[in-house]
Order: sequence, then structure tokens, then C-alpha cells
Amino acid sequence: MSNEKSVCNNSFTNHDDGQVINSSKQSDLLLHDSRDFLNSVIEELCNVYNKEVIKGNPISSILYSINQHFTNKQKQPEEII
Repeated sequence: MSNEKSVCNNSFTNHDDGQVINSSKQSDLLLHDSRDFLNSVIEELCNVYNKEVIKGNPISSILYSINQHFTNKQKQPEEII
């Protein structure tokens, strides 16, 4: 019985539980931020693509425009993929 109390009152055990909860919350926030970022990138890609298609540009020109769009925004296409 005394062993159970010492484990429950152990400051390291309580601290570890808090760390797990905090880590879980941080992971959820990072995942949410990642989803938001990915959604915004997809929206940008669709907008650039649609504008170029409306202009009647070929795929090579569309890809060039997408590359230029992200270059102007200081985002490298490799970072997004």
C-alpha cells in the first residue's frame, strides 16, 4: 500500500503525465497548422492553374507560371512537396 502512494505522489510521474498531455496538444496544433498551410498552398496552386488555363496556355507555360508564383513568394516548390 505504501508503494502505491509513493508512485502516485511521485513528482516525476505527475510531471510525465503533464508532458504527455502538452506534447499531444502541441502535436495537434502542429497538425492543424500543417493542414492550414497545405490547404492554402493547394488553393494558390488552383488559382494560378485556373488563371493560366483560362488564358489558354499550354501545360509547360502553366508549370512555369506556378514556379514563378512560388519563387516570387519565396517558396521553393521542393519545400512544398
